[in-house]
Amino acid sequence: MKKKLLSICFFILLICCGRGLAQEQENTFFKEHHLVIKTNLPAIALRNINIAGEISLSPDNTAHPLTLYIPVSYNPFNYGGDAKLKHIAVQPELRLWKGEAFSKFFVGLHAHYAYYNVGGISGINRQLKENRYQGNLFGMGVSGGYTHMINDRFGVESVLGLGYAFMDYDVYDCQHCGAKTGEESKVYFGPTKFSISLVYKIR
Repeated sequence: MKKKLLSICFFILLICCGRGLAQEQENTFFKEHHLVIKTNLPAIALRNINIAGEISLSPDNTAHPLTLYIPVSYNPFNYGGDAKLKHIAVQPELRLWKGEAFSKFFVGLHAHYAYYNVGGISGINRQLKENRYQGNLFGMGVSGGYTHMINDRFGVESVLGLGYAFMDYDVYDCQHCGAKTGEESKVYFGPTKFSISLVYKIR
C-alpha cells in the first residue's frame, strides 16, 4: 500500500513539475516574442473582412530583426446586380526590419493563395464586367513598407508589393447562375500587395 501511495505521489509530482516547466517556457517565449494585430483599411472599404497577425522571430536588440506576418481576407458579399468580389485569401510574409521590429522601414518576401469568385465589376475592363471568373490564384512577391507607432500600442502601416501570380479559373456568363463558357489560366506580373493598416501591439 505504501509503495502504491509513493508511486502515486511521485507521478503527481512529475505532472506538476512538467506543467511548471511548460508554463515557464511559455512565459519565456511571450517575453521574448512580441505579437501585433492589424487590419487593412482600404480593404474594409471594399467590404473585405480582414485581419492579420505578426510575431517577432528575433530577440530584442537584434540589429535586423525578423517577423512573420500572416493576413487573412474574406469577402462573401454581392455588391448589387451581378457585381461581386468574393474570395478567401491568405498572404504570409517574412519581414526584415531595418532597426526595431514593428517600427519604421522593412522589406518582405511573401507568398499568396486565394480562392475567388469575381465578376460584374465596371471600370476595369469589359471582360470583368461581362463575365464571372471562379478559381484559384497563387504566387509570390516582394514588398516594402513603413510602420509608424503613434504610442506603445497603436500605429499605422503602409505597404506596397510587387510579384507574380498564376490564376487558374472557370469563365461564366455574368448573369446570376450564368452558363460556363470556358476554362482559362493566366500569368500576372505586377502589384500584389497594397495596404494602409491600423496596428495594435498586444505585447
